[in-house]
Amino acid sequence: MGGGEDSAELPPGDVIPARWLSEQIHDATARGIITEMTDLIRHRADVKERYLPTVRNLARALQVSPATVAKAWRVLSDAGLIRTNGSQGTRVVGEEPPGHRLESVTVGLPTQLDLMSPAPDPALLPDIQPHLAEVLRSGTISDFNRYSGETLIAPLADYARRTWPFDAGTIVPCGGCYDGVLLLLDVLARAGTRVAVESPTAAPVLDQLEFLRCEIVPVATDSAGMIPSALAETRDVQVVVVQTRFSSPDGHTMTADRAAELASVLRTWRTAPVVIESDPAPLFAAGPDVSLGTWLRDRVVLVRGWNKSHGPDLRVALIGGAPNVVRLARRRRAMGSVWTSRLLQGTLSLMLADDAVAATVAVAAEQYRQRRAALAGELGRLGIETYGTEGFSVWVPVGDQHTALQVLRAYRISAAAGSSFTHHPDRQHHLRIATTQLPVQHAAEVALAVHEAASAPGAVARS
Repeated sequence: MGGGEDSAELPPGDVIPARWLSEQIHDATARGIITEMTDLIRHRADVKERYLPTVRNLARALQVSPATVAKAWRVLSDAGLIRTNGSQGTRVVGEEPPGHRLESVTVGLPTQLDLMSPAPDPALLPDIQPHLAEVLRSGTISDFNRYSGETLIAPLADYARRTWPFDAGTIVPCGGCYDGVLLLLDVLARAGTRVAVESPTAAPVLDQLEFLRCEIVPVATDSAGMIPSALAETRDVQVVVVQTRFSSPDGHTMTADRAAELASVLRTWRTAPVVIESDPAPLFAAGPDVSLGTWLRDRVVLVRGWNKSHGPDLRVALIGGAPNVVRLARRRRAMGSVWTSRLLQGTLSLMLADDAVAATVAVAAEQYRQRRAALAGELGRLGIETYGTEGFSVWVPVGDQHTALQVLRAYRISAAAGSSFTHHPDRQHHLRIATTQLPVQHAAEVALAVHEAASAPGAVARS
């Protein structure tokens, strides 16, 4: 590795010399440059805040094409290790800690109205205690406390197979939708893997891709999800990550027509990528239960969870779909926690079969729809157009996200910066405003504050 502590002394100056840097890189492939530059940045404090040589000069020193260095630079930039400042050049900025995006949108300043975190309203969750008490008495778990037992209990497996939008095949339990998506990325992606994601998308997905040093390929979305023409322009991606409905942060819902169009685009590629789908709240979602797995069964894996509707402490989600990929996930899970608690699986399966719980969940779904629609409607009346129809938040365009957040703080309102949810520069100037805890009667006053924030003096207008 080129970044060890015994590397040659770095000459003084603002710019790291191309010759010195080339001597630290012993594998001049794009992947090698990514790996050794990452090691160098992590272990050499003296490279921090220094400018890198131009792509052309480093390519000449390494005796490779400029395209090879440029590809490595894109991945390092996506990982947040370097930053290009236009004509000023490219600078080493160090490394953000793992999970920095998620932390930035869940840990905020004390406020009077917290619209940063889209957590479920505890008052709208069903009571899990009766079902937790019943699970052992009912015989729901046949392999209780046995290491050799099945990792997925039969009643939950049966429910999943009845409700899956395509043949689920082998099903693997996990601790939640994000846990499932991160597990799949862990077995499918490596440094330099090109991964197409919605722009915007969930912050934990970007966190994981940066941690794995993947090349993030943002794909524009509209109210129906990924735009097929935008996906078609990407090419050569190995993994595609999509949210089918109840999406974060924009609330888009994939239609059957859109799913068919996306599948059609992927079919034209020489090698179809693996598609990871996330459906985090199937019993809250009003949108259709559609999946690309209907058309690409051997390339699609769906992660489905019930934590948002039945309780965050249940920590149960399921992974099903492309057999080869699900088997990889199961083997990776066996290296650690092996299975999700069968006590929790049993509790969830009893709750899913309970009509009273279903009624409670239906009431909660309607409450969340009303809260989101109230804010979106008030914003629309003030000329601020959002898109998407469901979910726990609205995605609001603003002139400048930093200025907008400062204005909201003056009203003691917290929200999340759009840059935590996208790598696409044109889409970063948004706010994600959570609506799960926003009373309908306060929607108008919040909309007025957001309107002022979006058009604050000094903000730079952007499309």
